[in-house]
Amino acid sequence: MKKKIQALCASLFMGILLFMAGVQTFAEPSYTSKFSDWGNLLKHYANDENGNEMIYARGKNGVITNKEVEQAIAFYDTFGMSAEEARKQAILYVEEREALYQQAIEAGYTVTDKEVYDYLEELKQFINQSENKE
Repeated sequence: MKKKIQALCASLFMGILLFMAGVQTFAEPSYTSKFSDWGNLLKHYANDENGNEMIYARGKNGVITNKEVEQAIAFYDTFGMSAEEARKQAILYVEEREALYQQAIEAGYTVTDKEVYDYLEELKQFINQSENKE
C-alpha cells in the first residue's frame, strides 16, 4: 500500500508538471496564484489522515477512492473548469491513472522511496533552471 501511495504521488506530481509545462505556453499572470491555490489544496489533502475514505470504484486489482476523485476535481476547478466538466475530467484522469498503475505493477515496475525523492529533486532543478519560470 505504501508503494501504491508513493507511485500515486509521483504520478500525480508528474501529471501536474506536464500540465504546468503546457499551461506555461499559454500562461496568464493569474496562473501563478492558481498554482498557489492548488498547492494549498494539496497540503489539505496531504494532512487529511482520517482513514475513512469511501470507495468510488473498485476494479479487478485496484481501488479509486472518493478522496482521489475530489482532489482531481479540485485541481480542474482551480483552473476554471465548470463543475460538470471538472468532474468528468477528474473521473477520466483517476481511472486512467489507476489503469496505468495496475499495468505497471503487472509489468513488474517498482520504485523505492529514494528513487522517487531523487526524481523529484531532478524535476525541481529542471524547473528552477527553466528560462520561462516566473
